[in-house]
Amino acid sequence: MKKNFRFCILFILIFLFNTLIAKAEREVKKEDIELKNGIIYFKGEENSYNGIVKENYPNGKLKENLIVVNGKVNGNVKVYYENGNLKYDTSYKNNKKNGIEKIYSPDGKLEMEVPYKNGVKDGVQKQYSKDGKLIVEATLKNNLRNGSYKDYFENGKIENEGMYKDDKEEGIHKEYYSNGKIKKEVEFKAGIPNGIAREYNEKGIKEKETSFKDGIEDGIRKNFYKNGNLKYSVEMKNGVENGAFKQYYENGVLEIEAFYKNGKLEGIRKDYYKSGKLEVEGFHKNGEPDGWTYVYNEDGSLKREIFFVEGKAYEKDNKKK
Repeated sequence: MKKNFRFCILFILIFLFNTLIAKAEREVKKEDIELKNGIIYFKGEENSYNGIVKENYPNGKLKENLIVVNGKVNGNVKVYYENGNLKYDTSYKNNKKNGIEKIYSPDGKLEMEVPYKNGVKDGVQKQYSKDGKLIVEATLKNNLRNGSYKDYFENGKIENEGMYKDDKEEGIHKEYYSNGKIKKEVEFKAGIPNGIAREYNEKGIKEKETSFKDGIEDGIRKNFYKNGNLKYSVEMKNGVENGAFKQYYENGVLEIEAFYKNGKLEGIRKDYYKSGKLEVEGFHKNGEPDGWTYVYNEDGSLKREIFFVEGKAYEKDNKKK
């Protein structure tokens, strides 16, 4: 009696095992399945499909291969180019991408790795060059760039780096030369320049510096000589010159000092010799010389006196220049 009972149990287990194997090994073409409310069915059947689904190119080569369990895509899904090389290799769980999706070029080289969690891009996405070197590395969350971002030159050195929040630049972003020296750095807020921006030459010496407010230049703009000395500085407001302007010779001696209003010269402008002695002094109005302008010799003696009226210049003896 016990032997018969054991035999029956064994028979049932073998039957169930063979049934599961049969389901797992069942293979159909993609055109023979249909999707209802997110569940995959073999056409004409009421129960959800279990097994393998394949799609082929007209030449008979495999195009796509996926595994379906209880009507949902589970496991690795592989998509191929017509030449037979792998195009996509993606892991699924209950119809949603889960894990690292690998994307390949037609010649079989890895182009990109995309991280997924429950169907959403989440993690570090990587992109590769044709020779297999890492060229882009971006942290993703909720399908958007959220976190650190870096891209690289072919020599492996960083070209750009910064942080993102909801796919917009946040904080200081840096750009580099291929020799590793910094080229540019800009401070961002919600994807818009806000704060200090600087530019450098290939030797790492600062060339320009300015300030932004809500994407518009606002603050002190500075330009520098190759030796690092200040070339000029000017106050900026709402993207135009507004305030004091000073320009220097390469040796650091003051060359010009003036004042701007709404992008135009306003008030007294002074020009100096390299010795620091005053060379020219004149008044400006709405960007044009206005009134008396005095020109001096380097020893301080008066050289010329010019009077400006509506853009026209007259010498002191009232003869038109």
